Amino acid sequence: MRGRTGNDYRNCSPLAKLVILDNGTDITLRVSYILIQANGEFHVGSESCRYMSNLDIRLFGTLGDSNTPSVPGFGQKFIGCAPTGTIEIHGPDRLAWTHLSATLEPSKSFKTKLWCLVDG
Repeated sequence: MRGRTGNDYRNCSPLAKLVILDNGTDITLRVSYILIQANGEFHVGSESCRYMSNLDIRLFGTLGDSNTPSVPGFGQKFIGCAPTGTIEIHGPDRLAWTHLSATLEPSKSFKTKLWCLVDG
């Protein structure tokens, strides 16, 4: 990680491999962006050793502010990956889908209808 200031990192751009393993301690990572470079890897846990603690990735900076770094093709404040890079996050097993109780028809108020179905 480059550009560390206090508990913050200006950016995180692994050229090789960044692995976060679970040692039972919660982690807060504050960066303006994370960019996985070509052939770089970012792993949180693994399929056989899932990350069970809390990992809080906070993107800081103000969109449009010249002090917040901008990367061509990605912009500001992002988690991104080059085409040949890898991002893998393995946390607790959770239900990865849901079952709607009714068909949701497309309409202009799609977001409102979806919110009501999911929320209520």
